[in-house]
Amino acid sequence: MQMDYHNLYHLDAVLTGDGVDRVNLLRDGKTDSVFGFDNGIDKIDLTNFSVNWSEVQVKYKGSGEFVITIRGERTKVTFKQPSDGSEITQDFLGADDFIFASGAPDP
Repeated sequence: MQMDYHNLYHLDAVLTGDGVDRVNLLRDGKTDSVFGFDNGIDKIDLTNFSVNWSEVQVKYKGSGEFVITIRGERTKVTFKQPSDGSEITQDFLGADDFIFASGAPDP
């Protein structure tokens, strides 16, 4: 079952659930937080930003936490511990974890 989490009410924090989750981000000038992100399963929807991967800055902070910056908008993403006990690394969050608007222009 897929769950869609929309930041329509300008919520600053989202806790994802089990299964496939899609978190839709909006530009609101606030730092948002996504907790419990499942590697390879959940997606962050950036279609409201009209950006491509080259405009997304990803920084690994350690302990499963990443900070994404897009045109000054920040989002913290904390990964759920993998069920196989493997370590969360800087390679966990990449372009395949995002949904981009089709035809998003190059920067």
